[in-house]
Amino acid sequence: MKRVVVVVVVEVVVVVFVVVVVLVMTVIAVFLSISYSFISLFLFLFLVFTFPPLPFLPTSLSLSLSLSLSLSSTSTGTAYSFTISCEDVAGNVAASSTVTNILYAGGSTITPILTSPAESTCLSQYVTNDETNGHYSTFSFSLSEPALANSVSITMTPTSGCGSLADAAGPRILNLGTVASAGSYAFNLSSSLANLVASEELVTSITGAGGTTALVDGVFYNVVLSYQDSISNVAATASATGVAFSGTATMAPTLTLPAADSAIGLTFAVKFTLPEPALRGSLRLEFAPTASGTADSAATRVLSFSAEGELVVVVGCWLLIVGC
Repeated sequence: MKRVVVVVVVEVVVVVFVVVVVLVMTVIAVFLSISYSFISLFLFLFLVFTFPPLPFLPTSLSLSLSLSLSLSSTSTGTAYSFTISCEDVAGNVAASSTVTNILYAGGSTITPILTSPAESTCLSQYVTNDETNGHYSTFSFSLSEPALANSVSITMTPTSGCGSLADAAGPRILNLGTVASAGSYAFNLSSSLANLVASEELVTSITGAGGTTALVDGVFYNVVLSYQDSISNVAATASATGVAFSGTATMAPTLTLPAADSAIGLTFAVKFTLPEPALRGSLRLEFAPTASGTADSAATRVLSFSAEGELVVVVGCWLLIVGC
């Protein structure tokens, strides 16, 4: 009975003490403009470390802390583990808890890498049973960090064409909804856009003003790869400009000069138009004698253009002066 009375008396004394301290600290907080939450935390810790455990006091403490850490930007994209540990007041061996695979995404999305198509190259649509001749194009790219769900896309925006060639349909956006992890990815332009979702696993939908309207042979496009990182930082992009679409067949060049049923002199002009980029080394002009007129015993003359490099972009009209 005496023990109960003592405990009750102690509790009453402590409660009165707490009330007095709270009033005093509140007055101090008002005059010194100190955060009330700071005063409350100070008071709680003072009581915990001043008085022995009492029946009405909690036996455990749960704190929620908000930390602001500054890490070097070179750590962006790196995974970390976090461990918290402590020893109890009796000095027993420390205990700990660990969480792993925490990605540091930094303050911006890491720029992706668009490997293919490259600047000023060509895209061509897949032709059945003709892969060995390269009649298809591959989109390839890599991400240095995980992507926000459904944020990865490739946009093809038409810019210009040769002569009257144009694409008025607008941008086509290939949404790559299955791309989430950091790494390298690739898919083929294995069919028309209307069938690409069904034929390529990475492509989950096609949107944009142009939708699934077919790309126009001989028109140039700007290709932009875009994505956001896993914490929704502003999207980062990589692009390739001047990418020509070459379709499934070579578009025929037009020879304007010399004109049919005309005559040429010792020096004459040759004028032709290429509606799309030509494979370097494939462009040539032939002079072949026919059965009419005076016989020419010489073989067909062939004027070959430069074979340096892999591709040459010679779209447009060209005028050559040929002579001795």
